[in-house]
Amino acid sequence: ERFRAPDADDLGCDPIRLLKARVWVSEVLAKIGQVRRTDVDDDVPDRHRHETEVMSLTGFRVVSDAGLVAASDAMDALYAREPGFESRALVGPDADGRYLEIIRWRSRHDCYEAMAALARDLGTAPYLNMIEGESIDVRVVPVVTRSRE
Repeated sequence: ERFRAPDADDLGCDPIRLLKARVWVSEVLAKIGQVRRTDVDDDVPDRHRHETEVMSLTGFRVVSDAGLVAASDAMDALYAREPGFESRALVGPDADGRYLEIIRWRSRHDCYEAMAALARDLGTAPYLNMIEGESIDVRVVPVVTRSRE
């Protein structure tokens, strides 16, 4: 049988919400491009430039909390297959109803490549559909110091 990319019905998604999620992904990729161009490493003191590890910090609000944990667990599996992935945590909501997704990457390059690959992966649709697109805030920052296991 020939491979067919999943569509909204296969994913159990409302087609309009899926379209909005794809628009949101485009906006995220644009923000990632801005981070690349501004190169936030310029603000890092020289003594920390040898650190290549970065954290992607993504803050957002959700349309509904229902099913968020299951959708987030599914994202763990998608992230885990990406080169350079180290760990992921979803924390929240805070007092303003915002969640924070914290992902540790071996390098900025790994982070950007994984974000671009996952943005094209329809398996992310259930998770992306839960996020209010206009609430998204993406930052990729170098790790200056952390405790070692």
